Amino acid sequence: PQVLAHRAREIRAAAGQEERHRLARDLHDSVKQQIFAIQTSAATAQARFASDPSGASGAIEQVRESAREAMAEMEAMLDQLRAAPLENVGLVEALKKQCEALRFRTGVEVRVTVGELPPSHSLPPGTQDVIFRVAQEALANIGRHARPSIVTVTLDSTEHSLQLRVEDDGVGFDATRSGGGMGLENMRSRAAAIGGTIAV
Repeated sequence: PQVLAHRAREIRAAAGQEERHRLARDLHDSVKQQIFAIQTSAATAQARFASDPSGASGAIEQVRESAREAMAEMEAMLDQLRAAPLENVGLVEALKKQCEALRFRTGVEVRVTVGELPPSHSLPPGTQDVIFRVAQEALANIGRHARPSIVTVTLDSTEHSLQLRVEDDGVGFDATRSGGGMGLENMRSRAAAIGGTIAV
């Protein structure tokens, strides 16, 4: 039992470290870029304020748009840090925010479809959190690698299962050679913890 407890602590510590790395990457890939865009547009507005009012106005509008995008990104990241377990309603809202953040960051069209979900109490503990983290990993990979025009996220259930499907029309990758790359092993281990599986 002591060995198992030690191993469980190691797994939790590794998972926590992975989440911190993910947040750092996301801050660099998204919010930092938006702040840079705000700084650049503000400098443009300042330079054109007297000589080119129309150009200054356009730059100010870009500042506002970049600020909205940064706010959406930050809201999604703050949701990732929530301490309370997700329930079905919270899961759906968190997924939508992640999709909105991806749309802001990349300009890709993101479609979200949610079907009938089983009652929270009928699911293994932590199921919603696992679903969210797997979706988060998949969307992050899409944003970094896939270069798609359309992303579809579907959350639905059958008589015996809860299913999350994330699809995109991007460049793709060879799933048979990916091994643990692109976070797939992380997704599989999360799913296995609640008796689930990942299919690519």
